[in-house]
Formats: sequence, structure tokens, C-alpha cells
Amino acid sequence: MIPNLSTSTVPDTMDGTRLDSALSLFLPDAGIRIRKRLFDTHTILVNGIPRSKGYTVSAGDQILLVEKTAPEAEDTQSEGGNSVRSGDSEKDLIAQLRIVHEDKHFAAIYKPGGMHTAAIAGKKTLSLEGELHDLFAKHSMDEACKPILVNRLDCLTSGMVITAKSTEAASMFRELENAGAIEKLYLLLVHGSVTTPLHVTNKLDMAKRKLTKVLPESDPDPLRHTTFLPLLETTVPDAPSSTATLLMAAISKGARHQIRAHIASQGFPIVGDPLYNPSASLNTHADACTDHSKTMYLHHYQIELGSFAAMCPPSWSTWEQWKNSIPSK
Repeated sequence: MIPNLSTSTVPDTMDGTRLDSALSLFLPDAGIRIRKRLFDTHTILVNGIPRSKGYTVSAGDQILLVEKTAPEAEDTQSEGGNSVRSGDSEKDLIAQLRIVHEDKHFAAIYKPGGMHTAAIAGKKTLSLEGELHDLFAKHSMDEACKPILVNRLDCLTSGMVITAKSTEAASMFRELENAGAIEKLYLLLVHGSVTTPLHVTNKLDMAKRKLTKVLPESDPDPLRHTTFLPLLETTVPDAPSSTATLLMAAISKGARHQIRAHIASQGFPIVGDPLYNPSASLNTHADACTDHSKTMYLHHYQIELGSFAAMCPPSWSTWEQWKNSIPSK
């Protein structure tokens, strides 16, 4: 049996072989048919990027297998490229919460788009923070454990939120983050054609609560920079005549709306972003968070901190198609 999260390094003897053949590192006694079936049950990443069966690996490549745990397709109705769940009520959103991966110090929790991460003081708003106790109770967690949120996602952003299982673990997270020892990878779909990697270093002004302003000067702190890698040129869901690019963004520490503001400042707003995309049909976060048929294509995909690593694919109905279409070397 393959563990939920498993990794291996390509040896010199496998340099130049197909990825499906290289999976013998995980199933040494299995034939090619069984190895190919892993692509149906797992997301296969090479050096952090999802790859298809015929991708050619090189010696030293890191292969990561992560069991697919995205919501089942029958729970959704495809509306163009968006993943639209029938009656995405608060109950439906809560049902989507799950622990993606955990160890004795941390847990990575999947949060769907449309749910706040932290509780809002004075408001009865659905939040991951408000559901933490019940979520961990389902996993028979020690009652003495008080999970602490150590990162945040915007209401419309889906993906992994990290919780520390103790104040010591929370301090460990902050120390790693401040040392630049944490890597967070996001998937995003943007309007337009991005043909080369982008490294955005602009300083951010977060004085206004609603919008983060991108300033002309560079931020001297490299932990506040964002790197964007184009993965695939495609089209905007529901608008096949409009060009879009699937990107991977890498940040170390992050600030409020950092990825959204940085990429929009380059002329490539995220598809479905109601704040930084002038052409979006929704004008405010409040509207967007109550209309769960709308998708903002930004997803926290992977995180590495010390010995803890987790990856969670998005529930976008187009993800499997895009993932399998990402060009190999």
C-alpha cells in the first residue's frame, strides 16, 4: 500500500526514463499496468509540479505521490470551468473540511473557497476557526490539544490552512517562517498570456483594510517577494475565447492579498477575483462569499516546513484536464 504522502529521489540508473516506469521506486514488484493506475488514485509531482505518465525524469528529481482527496465529481455540477456544488450552504462547506496531513506538531486542513479562515469578532460568520474543535474531535484528537491557526487564507481562496498543535509548535512555525525555511506553493489561473516566469518584489501597503496597494519600490525583505511560474496556457472557464494562464506561485512568508495584488500589478488578474480584477462580475468580497457558485482560481496547493510536507489538489472541475496537459520537459 502506498502511504497518503510518499516521496522518493530518482537514482542515476533511472535517468531519462518515463515517469510511469520510475514509479517502481514505490511499487518495486508491480507491473506497468498497476503503476499507471497510480495516476488515477494519486497526484504525481516531479519537483513540485504535477506530471503525466510519459514525462521523462532525470537523476535527482524528487517524485512526490499524494493520494487524491478532492471532493468526488458526483458531488458537483460542472458549469464551464467552475466547480459548482448543488446548494453550497454552510453545511455543505463544513462537510468539505478535512485534515489533509498531520504529524505530532502540525495539521494541514483543507478549506473550501467561500469560508473565512478566522472568526470575525461580533459576527456570526462561518469560519474554519469556529469548526476546528469539531473537526479534530472526529479524528480522536487529545482533548488537551488546542489547535492554533498559524496561517490564513482569504475567504475566496481554497486550499490548506496550517494549525499548530501546541504553542511550542506555533513558535516553531514562526521561527521557520522568519528564517525563510517555509515554502508555500499556490495554483492560480490568471487572465492573459504569461510566457516567462515573473519575480515580483514590490512593497505592499496594507493600510487600507479592503485593498492591498502595490508600491513602486522594491521590498528589501525577500520573504515578501512572489515568484510566478507559468505552467499552461489555456482559456477562461465559461469564456473559451479568452486566453488564460495557469501559474504556480511561490512565497515564503506572505502578506494579506500578496499573491492577488502582485500578479494583478503585472497586468494578469486572477480569474474570479472581485477585488483586483476590474472585469469581475462581483464587486465585493461579501457578495462573492455568499455566492458559492463562483470560483476565484487561487488555491494553496503545497507546503514544506522542516520535516512536515503536505499537498492538496484543488476541486476545480478543470483541474484534472489542466494537470494532465502541463507540458513535460
